[in-house]
Amino acid sequence: MPLNQNQFLKYLQKNLSPKQKILISISCGIDSTVLYDLINKSQFFDLKNIFYIFFDHQKRVEGKYEIEKFINYYGLNKKNIFIKKLKLGKKETSFQSKARNARYNYILKLSKLLSTNEVFLGHHFDDFKESYFLRKIQSSNALGLSNVFNEKFDKLNMHRPLKTYTKKQIKVYARKNKLIWFEDRSNFELDYTRNKVRSYLSSNSKISQS
Repeated sequence: MPLNQNQFLKYLQKNLSPKQKILISISCGIDSTVLYDLINKSQFFDLKNIFYIFFDHQKRVEGKYEIEKFINYYGLNKKNIFIKKLKLGKKETSFQSKARNARYNYILKLSKLLSTNEVFLGHHFDDFKESYFLRKIQSSNALGLSNVFNEKFDKLNMHRPLKTYTKKQIKVYARKNKLIWFEDRSNFELDYTRNKVRSYLSSNSKISQS
């Protein structure tokens, strides 16, 4: 089933109330941009109750400018925007793990400040596969493999409404709706194990389709 506004609205109606506050984590990449667009066009929530968190990992000079351009292009309410700069060092082998933990811990603190437990993330089906293979490589046990994407983090409800959709479906939606997003070049650097897994899965997918 293609990604569309009607299906997304059903998810919101089933899982949330229009009166709730929500926090959206936006990377400025295609996934979170599509997530933002779906939430915005749904008109399900009051705009004053939608908050946005951007993380500047300070790994790319252009990162902070992309955040500014995204905010201005989509006309986000600047009163509801939070930008967190992360200082994680330069050790490639642990950077992604540290970044993930730092993001989740800050989201937890911010959610308490905003009095909301509802957090939206742009993870999709391909992310799920990558994480599963990554944990396989790291020799996770059965419990670790079954909880690739937990729906709870502390008291937070972690909403991933795109998790049943592939990257290809997300790209189709983005192009159809003429969305603007930014590609993070670090996602293609093979210094990171996750990126190697992504490259492997992508290559095998192309072979199987040919």
